[in-house]
Parts: sequence; structure tokens; C-alpha cells
Amino acid sequence: MASETAQPGFWARVQRASVERLHIRLESLLVLVALSAAMALLSPFFLSLSNFLNILLATSTIGVLAIAATFVIGSGGLDLSLGSVMGLAGVAGAFVAVNLGWPSVFAVIACVLAGSIAGYINGQLVTRAFVPAFIVTLGMLGLARGLALVISQGRAIYGLPAEIVYIGQGRPLGVPMPVIIFVLTAIVAHCVLAYTRFGRHTLALGDSEGAARAAGIRVEQHRRIIYTLSGALAGLAGLLFTARVNAGDPTAGINYELTAITAAIIGGTNLFGGRASILGTMIGALIMGGLQNGLTLLAVPRLDPRHDDRRADHGRAAERADAACGAVLLPADGDRRGADPRGLHRSVPGAEGVARMTLLSLHGIRKSFGAVDVLHGVDLSVAAGEVVGLVGDNGAGKSTLMKTITGIYRADTGSIEFDGKDILALDPGQRRRLGIEMIYQDLSLAKQQDVASNIFLGREPTKRLLGLFPGFVDKAEMDRQAARMVERLGAHLPSINRSVGSFSGGQQQTVAIARALTFNPKLVIMDEPTAALAVREVQSVLDLIRRLKSEGIAVILISHRLNDVLSVTDRIVVLRHGRADADLVTAKTNMNEVVSRIVGGGDISAAAAHEQRG
Repeated sequence: MASETAQPGFWARVQRASVERLHIRLESLLVLVALSAAMALLSPFFLSLSNFLNILLATSTIGVLAIAATFVIGSGGLDLSLGSVMGLAGVAGAFVAVNLGWPSVFAVIACVLAGSIAGYINGQLVTRAFVPAFIVTLGMLGLARGLALVISQGRAIYGLPAEIVYIGQGRPLGVPMPVIIFVLTAIVAHCVLAYTRFGRHTLALGDSEGAARAAGIRVEQHRRIIYTLSGALAGLAGLLFTARVNAGDPTAGINYELTAITAAIIGGTNLFGGRASILGTMIGALIMGGLQNGLTLLAVPRLDPRHDDRRADHGRAAERADAACGAVLLPADGDRRGADPRGLHRSVPGAEGVARMTLLSLHGIRKSFGAVDVLHGVDLSVAAGEVVGLVGDNGAGKSTLMKTITGIYRADTGSIEFDGKDILALDPGQRRRLGIEMIYQDLSLAKQQDVASNIFLGREPTKRLLGLFPGFVDKAEMDRQAARMVERLGAHLPSINRSVGSFSGGQQQTVAIARALTFNPKLVIMDEPTAALAVREVQSVLDLIRRLKSEGIAVILISHRLNDVLSVTDRIVVLRHGRADADLVTAKTNMNEVVSRIVGGGDISAAAAHEQRG
């Protein structure tokens, strides 16, 4: 259609390039440039090097917190405890250095460790107690602040060692130490989020938890790591603040979490997850810091006259200085197992007309959700190279049974063997590596990610950066293999680098099929693959099923289109009320018998009505 083939305008192409290549939203960069130009016209000091360093110095603490917020929000979460955890970490470090008299290195460790523990508790409550992140982190906001007040007895802890103070006040080569730490942290965080499996899985998790889970990503474990990382970064921010003011202040960081979240959102992070950029977050932090700095240079007073009255004595000089500078502030070895760059399918001699070995065997599978029993002792077997149709009325348990095979759901009782191995205890990622792939009815795609990111989600090839640092995603190789796979499927996509959410339903189906076939599966499960397709696209899917069969790849086809099921399958299993009610040989059955089994009797009128609905 014209909407799918029309070329985007110049501005749209520039925006897309900035996101794909620089990982930033162009609008944020333009706002920063416009703000700098306006402030430069109003104040001749704004663009001076010393003032730029002052802006960075004032932004460093908030910037580190904003990086933490970027990871959490990008994963679809929220952390309102960042400011309080920062205050607790600073007090913990000061207590270790001053009250306990331990070496400075232990004080640094105490800051990061205190933040990490708070973040880990957040992650545990979110993933294991299933408490919303808003409630959990709001509670941690109060708990961390209370602990900071208890540890410090409500007073600031003075007299930090010179080594700690240097972290906040040192100027190697004339550059403030907090600025150096902030920039280095941002560079590392950018590389992690944009170029590693961890970063890609983080954004996929925020985009679609279902797609991430289907790809074999351990969702709960990943969330716990993200919240722990967020707490560690808050601990680092607490160290920078404490070292800068030369005191552990239990009231430090009040409302800083709101400023950090704002910086991340201004930088292009999607508030609902799935899209985030560390470079964009830095730009957002600089916009806020530059705006306050410019207003300070122009002698615009603060909106809150009570601010000075709430300052601690030890922090007054530092905060006045802040006002002057504007502070309101994989396997990692490149595993490509299963990927075949030479062709879509492998040749299987004798796939036709030979006795088939049993590939998948289910015995006595039961599954319930609370008091609702969905599967009642289902038995099912599929041979290598066999196409089995699974049919049944809505609510019969077809999709639940297939998700039990892939590991999305864990069977309550029963056994599952695949290729001679017991896989009941394996997670979805391990089952995928054995050769089980599924095209889900809802496609389970991460809509904000591009084609290659969806196809390789959970199994991204990696390389060494500059030949030295392992674990970096090989995006160029992903794009090449994804383009090759789409081409072999005979499909047309507007661009391999566009987010799949901008594609039509048929094009998204192509991406889901390509994802299932890229790693040479032994079994492909298709859940209603033709439900939303046009006649021509339906025929392409049926031809693909026949081709898979000829190559020795087993297929389980779930569909209400019984004509399609009868045309491509070897056997048809009828699921009724969570039980395998019939196992029919396709060549020896017909439409009436299949529909009669589905509706539970020989009522031909009911059968005809069911076929019209299908």
C-alpha cells in the first residue's frame, strides 16, 4: 500500500538516523543548542570554559542519578527512592570513614554497597512479592531517609579523610573530579545500554515483557539486577555529593529523584519503557543544569525563598557555589549456535516416505491457574518432520498447552520429552536452544525495537570491541542475517532498521516467522498464524509449512481455519475442555468429523456453524 511504500521526509529520516546511530532524540539536542544560544545572547559568560565546567560540576550528581533512572524506566519500571538512597549512601560512607575510622576505600565501598542493598530490596519486592514498583520505591524513599537519620543521629557527619574529599573537590588537569567520574560513568552506561546483550534485554523487557519472556530472558532476575544497579549508581551519587560538601548529610538528595527522572524523560526515555538513551539523558541533565545556570547568571531569584532556611550549616557554602554554577540541582564469546548464514533450511535426506522418530512426547500434562483447571492430563506426540494440527473451540486450552511446551508456563504434573531429553525443568531459553520455536498468536514482538533486534532477541551474536573488550553485540552481523532471512522468506519490509511497531500486521508476522526459523529449529509451533492475513499471505504461510515438512522440521499448527489444517497436516489432535479428545489421521478424516469432535457430538448444524465462525 502507499502508506507502506512512501518514502519518509527529510526530517523523519534525520530523526531516525539520530536514534539509530547516535541513540539520542534529535529534539533534545536541538533544545540544548537553542538554550545555549539564547543564554549566550543574554549573558557573555555562559559559553566560557569555566562556566561549562561549572555546569557539568553542578550536573554531575543529578546526572549519575539520571543514568540510574534511565535503566529503570527503560525496563518498564520506576524508582522513586533514588534521592533518599543517595542520602543514605553518603551517610553510610561518612559513618565508616569518621565514626569507625576505617580506611577511605572502605568508605567508598560502603557508599556503593548501601545503595546496592537498597536497590536489591526494591528488586526483590517488585519481582517476588509482586508489589508495584511505585509502592515499593515510595516506601524505600521513606525507609532510606529514616535510616540515614538514625545512623547519623539527625546530624551531619563532618571530618572526612582527604582522600574522600579529593573525590568531590579535586581538579586533576583543571577538571573537577566529579565531572570526570560522571562522564566516565555515562560512557560505560551508554556502552552497556546500547551495545550489550544486557542493554538490549533491558529495553526489550520495557517494550514487551511477554516478548522478553518468550525469547528466554529471565525477566525477574533481570529486573532485580536493574534495581540493584540503580541503587549502586545512587550510592555513587551519594559518594560524589558527600565528598563535595565534605560531610555526610542525612537530608541530602531530597526531591533529587524527580529531577533525575525529568532529565531522563527530556532526553528521550519513554516513560512506559522500551526506549532509552544514556546520551539523551546526559543532554536532558545538561538542559536542566544549563537553564538553572543561565537564570543564576541573569540574577533570577529562586522560586522558593525558604530554601536557604532549610540548609545545613556545613552545606551553605557548597550550595551557594552550586547556585553560581547552576545546580538545582550472549554468552560473551560471540556464540552463534544454530545460525546458518548459508541458507534458510538444511537438506534432510529421506524426509519423505521413511519412518519418523518421535521428537516431542507429552504425558499426563496438567495445568491450572488458581482454582481453574485448564489442562487435564493431556497426552501428545509429534514425530520429526510431521505436521500436527491442534484444533478445538475457544477456551479448550490450545495456547496454554503450547506455552507449556515452550516453557512460558510450567506444567503442574506430567512429563515432557524433546529429542530424547526431559525438558520439564528447563526455562524457555534452554528449550529454544534445543530447537523449539513458537510463533505466538499475539506475535510477542518488542514493537519499539527493530527487525534484527526482534529476530535475535535473547541470542544476539557478540564480538570484541577493538579486539579487546568482549560482550559487545555485533549489530552489523545481526542486520545482515536478518535481511538475508527476510529475503529468503520472499517478504518485503520497508526497512530492516525500523521499529516493527510501524509495520503492517502481515509484515510483523514475517518478522515473527523469521525469528522462529533463523536458528534452524527442530519444532515450530504456530498459534493462529493466518488469523489476520489476506488470502495471498495465508497461502504463503501454508507453502512455508509444506517446505518445513519437506526439510524434516516438525510443525504444530493451531488454527480455526479447518480447511487450512486439513490441507497441510498429517494428523489432527482435537482438544476439548483441556483434554485430548481425538487423534485423527488427516488422510482418513473429513471436515464433518473434525468439527463434530470439536463440538462434542454429531450435530452437523452445530458443526456447520462452527466452520462459518472459523
